[in-house]
Amino acid sequence: MFNSKRFLTDSRTFIYYFKKGHLQGYDNNSNIILSQSFERVFSSDQGVQTVDLGLYLIKGDNLVCASEIDTTIDDQNEWSNVKADPIQSCY
Repeated sequence: MFNSKRFLTDSRTFIYYFKKGHLQGYDNNSNIILSQSFERVFSSDQGVQTVDLGLYLIKGDNLVCASEIDTTIDDQNEWSNVKADPIQSCY
């Protein structure tokens, strides 16, 4: 689980690539610290925007899912051309 590459919290998608970034730390409350991370912001009006976050803390009570992605397939996507509604908030 801690070699994962995608972290989803609330309605936002956070990405960090294990080959580039690192999971710097975690605790018993599922708080995680990521380095060299970025966020993909989805919109139905324009393509996906990538926001560099660098060192980032995600509190465990906001962490919904952690899973691996195939970076070979992920890198083949033209994310700037993808238009999609954002994931709905769970609140």
